Amino acid sequence: MPNGNKPTLEEIMADYQTAMDAFGELERAYQVQIEDIERSDPPLTDEQKTQRNKLVAAQKKCRGQMTKISWATLEKLNDLDEVKRLKSAFDSVNVELKGSLEDVKHIEKVAAATVKVLAAVAEVAAKLAKYAV
Repeated sequence: MPNGNKPTLEEIMADYQTAMDAFGELERAYQVQIEDIERSDPPLTDEQKTQRNKLVAAQKKCRGQMTKISWATLEKLNDLDEVKRLKSAFDSVNVELKGSLEDVKHIEKVAAATVKVLAAVAEVAAKLAKYAV
């Protein structure tokens, strides 16, 4: 690893893909075997049912491992300096957006008050117009 003990994004993703490919092949192999048993002439024998149940259990474990690998990979990705920098940048943008939102809310209140004032001025002007003739 070129940067000390921390793996790079490319290394993390390569390890993830290698593991997922291996477990994906195993999961598909279990599925083929399950389908082969299920295509057997009915009814299934007790031995076939037992074998199918074992394969389904093994397939479930395989899928569970795939989930664990995904979570472990996500943890590794979260620890990357690039991700930390991105998170920090997003946090800064979020703070700025919150400030902008507060500014927009204030402008909205001022605009609503201005509309009320202008409506009152227009009403007074209309009343004064009656006396101007």
